[in-house]
Amino acid sequence: MERKFRKASFVMEPYIEGVLKRDRIPYQRKRNGDHAEFGVAISNRRFQEVVEDALCEKQKAESHSGIPVYSLRTVRNREKRARLAALYGRNGFRILKADQRAWSDYIG
Repeated sequence: MERKFRKASFVMEPYIEGVLKRDRIPYQRKRNGDHAEFGVAISNRRFQEVVEDALCEKQKAESHSGIPVYSLRTVRNREKRARLAALYGRNGFRILKADQRAWSDYIG
C-alpha cells in the first residue's frame, strides 16, 4: 500500500504518534504550518481507528487515573482488548466519552 500523509492537530500529534509506535505501524511525521502530518501505508479506516485510539490515550492522560480508556470498537474486538489489557496490566477500563451513549445501548 502506498504511504499517504494525513493531517492531525498538534494537540493530537503525540497521542497519534504513541499509538503508531505501540501498534508498530511504520510512519513518517512532518509539521506543516498549523498541523502535523503522518505518512502511513494503512487504509483510511485503519487510520481512523488509530485516531480513535489516540483519543482514548488523550482521555486517559487527562484523567490522571491511569485507568485505560477504550472505544466501543476496541471493546468489541476481543483480541485487541486482550492485547491492551496485557499491555496496561489491568482488565478494567473506561469508555471513550464519544462512545458512552453507544456503550449504554451495547450493554443493554
